[in-house]
Amino acid sequence: YISSPSNPKGALALVRRVSTLLNRPFDLRELEAAARAFDEQIAEIVANDSAIADYVHQLEEGVEEGEEEADFTTRPEEDFPNIEGLAEEVERFLRQHRKDKGEE
Repeated sequence: YISSPSNPKGALALVRRVSTLLNRPFDLRELEAAARAFDEQIAEIVANDSAIADYVHQLEEGVEEGEEEADFTTRPEEDFPNIEGLAEEVERFLRQHRKDKGEE
């Protein structure tokens, strides 16, 4: 139900995980703001479209009924994408976000 080329909430989760793995803090304020704005946009879309709202409700019921959520905490490190690729994706997102805001 989300057809967005980038997902700042997902990028934020990945950057937080990388930060933890590297034991290196990153300035996440801009990405956190983008994730909040993304959540607000999704909430507005869901609130204004009953078909999407029904679909989201079905997805949420599946989780509540015991469908297992993915557990990425026990995966071997080699299964994770390389850090350079992740950093490039985050940088690409931030550049696009700045461009969209007219900051470049």
